[in-house]
Amino acid sequence: MKKRPMKPAKKGAGKNWKNFEKLLLIVSLIFITGIAVSGCAAVTKPTPPPLTIPQIVSMCKNHIPQNEIISRLRASGEVFYLSAEGVIKLHKQGVCTKVLNYMLKTGIRAREERAAIRGARHRWWWYNQQWYFGPPFGPWVGPVPYWWY
Repeated sequence: MKKRPMKPAKKGAGKNWKNFEKLLLIVSLIFITGIAVSGCAAVTKPTPPPLTIPQIVSMCKNHIPQNEIISRLRASGEVFYLSAEGVIKLHKQGVCTKVLNYMLKTGIRAREERAAIRGARHRWWWYNQQWYFGPPFGPWVGPVPYWWY
């Protein structure tokens, strides 16, 4: 085999690399500037103020559609803990049954979430200087697992 002599590099070959470096620098500066300019405030929407019970009663009396009232309650994220007396009182004041059901569900959901969080705390056990998750992944203390004691 004959060895071929290497061809000398073209005069403009380094120029292409310099153009690429400039382009990469410009793109990276635009990207970094975009990250710096966009903040968390641009992503999140402010929540509207929560509706009070007198406002809800007046909205129902003014015949505002029930779905609109519920969507405003959902957007505000308000939780209502209503007793039986409170439900009867609101119903007598003219609050729609669909709105009352939604208001009751907010309180029930909040209580269920709190109970789930409390239950999750009780499933973790401290044993042998580390945390273990409850059954069936718990530590074995003796001849039987700890949850049999």
